[in-house]
Amino acid sequence: MTVSVLIPTFNYAHYIYEAISSIRTGISHDIIVEIIVVDDGSTDNTKKRLETFIETGAVRYHHQTNSGKAAATRKGIELATGDIIFNLDADDYFLPGKIVNTIKLFEQYPGLVHVAGPAKIIYDIEMDRKPESENIPSTLLEKPIKGDDLLRFFFENKLLFGGGSTFAARASALKQIKWDDAVDMYADEWLLIATLMKGDSYLMLEPLSVWRVHGNNYSGKPSLEKRIDKQLRMEKSSAAILSLLERGGYPAWLLKLYQLKHEVRRLVWLEENRQKSMSDMVRFFRNSILAGHSFHVLHRYHAFNRLIPDWVRKTFKD
Repeated sequence: MTVSVLIPTFNYAHYIYEAISSIRTGISHDIIVEIIVVDDGSTDNTKKRLETFIETGAVRYHHQTNSGKAAATRKGIELATGDIIFNLDADDYFLPGKIVNTIKLFEQYPGLVHVAGPAKIIYDIEMDRKPESENIPSTLLEKPIKGDDLLRFFFENKLLFGGGSTFAARASALKQIKWDDAVDMYADEWLLIATLMKGDSYLMLEPLSVWRVHGNNYSGKPSLEKRIDKQLRMEKSSAAILSLLERGGYPAWLLKLYQLKHEVRRLVWLEENRQKSMSDMVRFFRNSILAGHSFHVLHRYHAFNRLIPDWVRKTFKD
């Protein structure tokens, strides 16, 4: 079997060697691994760091003008020739057995389009936090689940597992996905949503992918300038997914739940910058509270908290 591992990257030269080295750990001789690095306009020494891999043919390297993670991921899927496609962020890495164990599940269950599991999260030393694993509800683990049922569970309970560097899917499903490069920072989320709507999923018990949290990515503690940039980009990215759902004929329940998620995100970002207005709260009440969600769903999203004015929030905080 041939598998493709996609590594979209931007200025992660200091991490990418470890990511690539982790891919071949524990691979059996009957598995052909194609590694595709899509360099999204890096300005560091990424290409130089990869020279040996490129020259020996161990890595297929594609450089493009900086266009965002969605564009890089989309390009990687277009280039992939494997039967199964794995996603690996350049600052993360695989643990031994990741590829072999994933392939076994795809072979055992022909209806699967997606296989993932919890990520093992490690923090840079300056963050002074111990490693931990994502806590996926046990009822979702170690069995095939209909993808749309899993997606509904995720959104009704404000959860989302199985994306990022834990993600693996059949190429036949991924190559059918419609993309909009404006999805940008939520590329992993869109990939998971669109894939789960195409078949069954399987979530493994043990983590086989490492998600690294550090000061240079958006998972860490960004500066004020980075935080503002992050909020603007994430709002546009979230709106792009909402637009894809609206235009793509996705079920009404998914569109309604994602609308809630988007509106909550938007108000949280406004609150963080003390910019939430009464008109923002009226819009939220109309589009979310009155949309017919159950109390459970609204509670999970802390929707009623979004109706608290900023001055009240500030008073209690102070």
